[in-house]
Amino acid sequence: MRAADRLARQALPGKASSVFTTMTRPAWSAPDRATADAINRPLTGQGVSAQSFALAPKVLEADRYVRSRPTVRVLEVHPEVSFAAMAGAPVLPGKRTEEGVAARLDVLRQVGLLPPSVLSGSGYGTDDVLDAVAVAWTAHRYATGAAHSLPEPPETASDGIAAAIWV
Repeated sequence: MRAADRLARQALPGKASSVFTTMTRPAWSAPDRATADAINRPLTGQGVSAQSFALAPKVLEADRYVRSRPTVRVLEVHPEVSFAAMAGAPVLPGKRTEEGVAARLDVLRQVGLLPPSVLSGSGYGTDDVLDAVAVAWTAHRYATGAAHSLPEPPETASDGIAAAIWV
C-alpha cells in the first residue's frame, strides 16, 4: 500500500474505507477486474476493489496527460481528507445522505466558502459537486503554499512521478 493511501486512511478515523487502495501500475491496464486482481495480489498482497477498478479509465487518462506535459503539475486530492482538514475531524455522515450534504455545506461555510449555486444536474450529483469544491479548496491551498502532502515529502514512484495526496 502506498504511504499516501495509508496516511489518508489515518486522517479519516471512522471513514477510512472511503480511501480506495491504489492499484499497481501493471494492474491499471488490465482489461477486467479479475485480471487486475490477479496482477495486483502477488505484487502487494491486496486485491482490487470494484471502486478502484472503476477509476482505471480516468486514472489512465490523467496519467497520459501528466506524461505528455512534464512541466504541468497535477495534484492528487482526496475530497474526504480535504473535508476532514477543513472541519478538524472527519465528516462522518455519508456524502450522499441528506445529513452528509448538510454537514459538508456547513464545513464549507466554516472555511468561508459559499454553497455552490447548483448542487446537481444531468450526469452529476450533489456529492460530485461538493467533492469538486473540496478539491478546489485544496488546489487553492497548494497555490498559496498552505497545502501539505501525505506523505511529506511525497514518495517517488518507480517511474519517477511523485506520489502523494495533497491537503
